[in-house]
Amino acid sequence: MRSVISQYTLDKQKAPQSLEDLIPAGYIKQLPKDPFTTMPTGPPTRKTHHGGDQQEPGIVDVIARRT
Repeated sequence: MRSVISQYTLDKQKAPQSLEDLIPAGYIKQLPKDPFTTMPTGPPTRKTHHGGDQQEPGIVDVIARRT
């Protein structure tokens, strides 16, 4: 997921605003399940990017859910 988020960010010059943005853009077919819980992927980590013209926060990472 991290590499897909990074590739989207490089290609689009902005981070995805949600993990769902990766689907219609063709980066993934569906949201993957967390390997520990089999639930949908854990909550995304949002940060503000300071590269180029991008000033709005976006998704930069995902974390595994803990039960």
